[in-house]
Amino acid sequence: MWTFGGRNPHLRPWRRLGMTDPSILVTNDDGIDAHGIRALADALEAVGDVTVVAPPTTNPGPAAI
Repeated sequence: MWTFGGRNPHLRPWRRLGMTDPSILVTNDDGIDAHGIRALADALEAVGDVTVVAPPTTNPGPAAI
């Protein structure tokens, strides 16, 4: 798991109102190295504090239920 947060004040107008950044959870069952998970997390970093949770390798069983 990794966590990070963007700090661009121009993309976070709610800070001027004294509000906190939204917490955003990105998760999947395809593994931490799955195509696109990092790109999604990087894009969302512009609007809030992002936490990514994913298994170390693909784990398709739970999604198949």
